[in-house]
Amino acid sequence: MKRKAIFSLSFLLISIFLFQISTLMVLSEKTLETPIEIIDHEIELPVVNVLREFVLHFDSRNTYNSFVESYSPRLEFPGLKMVMLDDWLFNRPVLESIVGVKGVFDLTDSQFHFIEPTEDTEYIYSGLDGVKKTVQTKDMLNLQPLWSDGYKGAGTVLYDIDTGINIAHVDFTGRINFTLSKSFIETIYGFPTNNPSLDDTNGHGTHTAGTAAGAGIANPDYIGMAPEAEIIVARTEVLGDSGIPPASLLAAMDYAIILGKVDVLTYSISGGDREGISASEAAMTEIVESGVVVCCAVGNDDDYYYMTGAPASAPQTIGVAATAMSGSPAAFSNFGPTQDSYVKPDLAAPGTGIWSCYIGSSTAYASLDGTSMATPHIAGSSLVLVDALKELGIQYDAGLVKAALMKSASIALSGNYLSIGAGVPNINDALLAIQAATANASGFPVVLWALPEFPIQFYETLPQGFHGEFFIDSVSSTPQDDLAPVVSGNITSIVTLNTTPWTEPWTKNYYLSIDVPDAIAPGIYDGDITFETNGVTATTHLEITVVEGKGKILYSKKHTDYSFDFALGQYILPVGYLLQNGYALNEYKTWNITGERNEITDVLLSSYDCIWLADPFNIHYPNGYSNPYKIWPAHTSELETVLANEILAIQNFVAAGGGLLLDFLGETTENIGGLLKTTGMHVGTINDLLDPYGIVVSDNPYAFTETEIAKVITTHAITEGVKKVDHYGTTLSVTGDAQIIAEYDGEGTVAIYENSNGGRVVTMATNFILDTSGYQDQYHTDTNNELFCNNIFDWLLADEKIVVTHTEDDNGVSFEIKSIIPSATLTATLEYKAATTTTDTVNLVDVGGGDYTYRLDYGEEGIYKFWIESVEDKYLNQFVFDSTIPVVIDTGGWENYTVPEIGRIDFTVQDASSIIKSVSIKINGESVNYAGIGTRTITFSVFSSSFTEELNVLDIVAVDAADNKLETSYIIPLTEPESTSLPAIAVVLSLLSMAALVSIFRRKNR
Repeated sequence: MKRKAIFSLSFLLISIFLFQISTLMVLSEKTLETPIEIIDHEIELPVVNVLREFVLHFDSRNTYNSFVESYSPRLEFPGLKMVMLDDWLFNRPVLESIVGVKGVFDLTDSQFHFIEPTEDTEYIYSGLDGVKKTVQTKDMLNLQPLWSDGYKGAGTVLYDIDTGINIAHVDFTGRINFTLSKSFIETIYGFPTNNPSLDDTNGHGTHTAGTAAGAGIANPDYIGMAPEAEIIVARTEVLGDSGIPPASLLAAMDYAIILGKVDVLTYSISGGDREGISASEAAMTEIVESGVVVCCAVGNDDDYYYMTGAPASAPQTIGVAATAMSGSPAAFSNFGPTQDSYVKPDLAAPGTGIWSCYIGSSTAYASLDGTSMATPHIAGSSLVLVDALKELGIQYDAGLVKAALMKSASIALSGNYLSIGAGVPNINDALLAIQAATANASGFPVVLWALPEFPIQFYETLPQGFHGEFFIDSVSSTPQDDLAPVVSGNITSIVTLNTTPWTEPWTKNYYLSIDVPDAIAPGIYDGDITFETNGVTATTHLEITVVEGKGKILYSKKHTDYSFDFALGQYILPVGYLLQNGYALNEYKTWNITGERNEITDVLLSSYDCIWLADPFNIHYPNGYSNPYKIWPAHTSELETVLANEILAIQNFVAAGGGLLLDFLGETTENIGGLLKTTGMHVGTINDLLDPYGIVVSDNPYAFTETEIAKVITTHAITEGVKKVDHYGTTLSVTGDAQIIAEYDGEGTVAIYENSNGGRVVTMATNFILDTSGYQDQYHTDTNNELFCNNIFDWLLADEKIVVTHTEDDNGVSFEIKSIIPSATLTATLEYKAATTTTDTVNLVDVGGGDYTYRLDYGEEGIYKFWIESVEDKYLNQFVFDSTIPVVIDTGGWENYTVPEIGRIDFTVQDASSIIKSVSIKINGESVNYAGIGTRTITFSVFSSSFTEELNVLDIVAVDAADNKLETSYIIPLTEPESTSLPAIAVVLSLLSMAALVSIFRRKNR
């Protein structure tokens, strides 16, 4: 019994001793654990049918009056023949069926904003000289001859819808009509409070009014274009992030007609343009038809095509672009055409460094840039022209003024018709043209203008097989007498003109279709479109050089509502690559030249090599609240839904050997009125389309704040020469034969698929690789987006396609090769790479009918790259024979667990046989920079500045091309570790326990 007690005591003492030892060891190590909190968000989704804010537009005064008498709309706009009411989304078909309704506009989510200046404002006060003076811009417009004859806008009325006016500014003294001017900042229009003041607190409205009609009293250098005109102010303002309430703008527009005395309206506000007519476009058209000259800024978004904002996009308005003082286009000024492909802008005026009246004092001036500054130049000039016509007793209307201004304009050498329209007008020449014009039977001056030449210079050289649809316009002062335009010359071999105008009355847009037959002879095709009214003619010259075509790609604009997704929008650079290399990219819009809706069919696709769906299948409020996203808005002019038979036609096309390219961002969310709204693309529909190919797009909302970099992870013809591409959007996964070729943070971003007939699919879960900034590697300078995109198109559009399948075993790889065109000549090359590189041409085994085989037998460990080429196509793959993990081969003489002798340690990690494809190096959990990824050797250094702990932990993880993984850690002390002495009690306890054990063994031996 005593022996057991002694043994137990000894065991206890030894355990205590060992515990203390282990405690010391644990305390000497750094704790690396970080707690992770997992939060689960649950979102309650409301019903789809929601209350909307609709505007009804009636076709006549009678039908408008009849509706108003029978119903009680929330707001009435009698001048515009419009009403605003609240109704359920699903009642839209009922609203559309009301007698006399020609337009139903859903303005619930609409946003309108003043077109803000592009640079910081410069301020001056009277007596100080500016660099660019409105007295100079007046001369650019050649107003002086009319001024000299006494025409300065007296007897005319300017109507300025803007932020109000500095009512105390001396340049407006005695000319603001305070009785008729009005603030539309009222609760009935959506503002929280009423504010009847006209006084400008922003400066934008004062500046535009000063340019159009400032008197230059405080400083003659900053005189306006029509310094004697009467000014009626319509004040509104931006309401937080929601923009200007649409009802406020419609009320201000309506008032322009109700007044019955407005000559010219200036409008520097934009709501963005979409296909089809919008409420603001319809309203401005009503104002023009009432006799008012309407001048609208096209916007400052960028110098890309299809960027003209609404309502400048309305054909009958004068859409104004901005120029520099040289007359060349301003860098910020929006290009045309409109979303409906109408030719815009119409005119241009100076818009950079414009000095005009401002807020802050009664003599304040400021210099601003923008199309907002250009527009009042045209408005004020129009007032001067109208003043002259009134005084001379010449009949006129808004159409005559526009036609004469455009006829008088000239365009700078650096401009084109889609950047600055007809150019900067010469107001004296405009008056002379009207005075010299013949008169029609009613005695009205006949002035006719047409585009001098085909406006889209990008399409001057086109490949065989090209198809495109555009508009050509003319402006006639006597539209009721216009004859149908006539096309002449050999250009008729490739163009068709629909002589029924799509827009009327004065500005007529005619649908022009360019169809270059696949077999037409290359060469120059030219001719003229001749317009005529009352014996007066104008011509538009067309000249197109046709070159040999290599292939055709159908670009489906009809399945996206992204305004910048026209072929010459954000994808203009890759589109340029295609056209320059003989590929016909044919844009397919919602409507064709005959006015019928386009549809993707088997017959249509049979004449193409590839179809490109850019940002397809957009989610529209309120359907973003439903999940899964299968409910399409049944009645909306904003979205052309994809049909089930269109999806089937595309899938049949790929099955037969066609190509399919999709690029999109996916789904994201934003908070709208406290509800989480999903926007972006209908991922469910995208996945329906991709279902046969094993590519699945994630429906998790992406939430990026900036563009990231995705790594190329697969050797392929598309990725040749490419290591990194941009990413901003959702992610995707694959099954079956599909491959991920690029990934971000371990998730797929680009995937491909190929079938045995040469059908090929590329799916990009981003559009930031293809857009103008991404294509030029402007998001990140170390990406290879342009090459990546060009490789994609070359792979999708290759003529002599090569389809390869392979089976890999422990000893090598067996290949089965199919040439889609059996007569194509194939060459094969094998490259072996380890410490050195060797490259040899190898022979394929021809088994007949375009089929081949090849066996690659591994020899030494290393990387084997194998490629097969035809004239246009390339198969490329690599295989890694490597059984060794990467190793740390050098630490610069430093030994683990010792204090570095200098302030840094240099490391080298190397793989013996292949490359190191991924690396993670961290010191105390913080990442360390390294060099050499994608090669056999990685180098990096750690510096003493990163030694923040007593014991610093360096973790190294390196994975080679064969997925062999190195995981190792080093300890870097901050100071030399001291020898750790055991506590005295531990020593005593250990001696006692040892004595007890000795006693036990002695007793045992007795």
